[in-house]
Amino acid sequence: MKLITVYLARYPSDSYTLRDLGNRLEHFLREEPHRAAPREEAAIDMVRFEWAQVVAFDGPSKPPISPDDILDTPPARLRLGLQPYLSLLDLDYAVDHFLIAVKKREFDVLRGEASNAVESAPKAAKRCKRIRPPKHEKVYLAVHCHNNMLYYKRLDPEAFVILTTLGRGVTVEDACGDAVAASNRTEIDWPAQIKKWFDTWSALGWFCRPA
Repeated sequence: MKLITVYLARYPSDSYTLRDLGNRLEHFLREEPHRAAPREEAAIDMVRFEWAQVVAFDGPSKPPISPDDILDTPPARLRLGLQPYLSLLDLDYAVDHFLIAVKKREFDVLRGEASNAVESAPKAAKRCKRIRPPKHEKVYLAVHCHNNMLYYKRLDPEAFVILTTLGRGVTVEDACGDAVAASNRTEIDWPAQIKKWFDTWSALGWFCRPA
C-alpha cells in the first residue's frame, strides 16, 4: 500500500481513464528499487508483463499483412512491421508461470466458496497453498491479443531475435540470418523451423506494413 501511495503522489493520473495509471510504474521502480525489496528485479519484470497485457488488450492495431501481400517480394527486400499491441519481453523471471499459479489459486478459492454455499453444513475454510515467488529463469515472451482475447506466448531465443530485429526495420533475410548466426543450436532444421514460426505469426496477425 505504501508503494502505491508514493507512486501516485509522484505520478498522479494525467488521463481521463485509469487505463494508463500504471504506465510509469516501471520507471518509478527503477528510480526507487528499494520499494520492491527484496525482489526488485522480479517486481520490474512483473510490472513490464502486466503493462504489456494492458497494451495488448486495448492497444491500437493495423491491418495485418496477408501472404498474398508479400508473395512476390524477395526476403532480401522484404520488411515487415509488427502490430502496435504486440509486446516482446526479455525477462529474467518466469512471471508468466507465476501469474498462471496466482489465477489458478484464485479460481480454486472461488470454486470452493461456491461449493460451500450450496451445502447445508458449513466447512472450515481450507488454507490456501502458498505460491512461490517467480523462478529466476530467462524467458522471452510475446504478449498479444487474438480474436479479442489476451494471450502470452513463450518464444525461442532465435524467434525473439527475429521479431525484435524486424521491429527495428531490418529485412526478413537479415533478421533470420542474425538469429541463426547468434544461435548455438546446431541440430535445428532452420529453414523448416523459421517457416513454421512465420506461418504461426502470420496466422496470429502479428505482421503489418512497416511505418
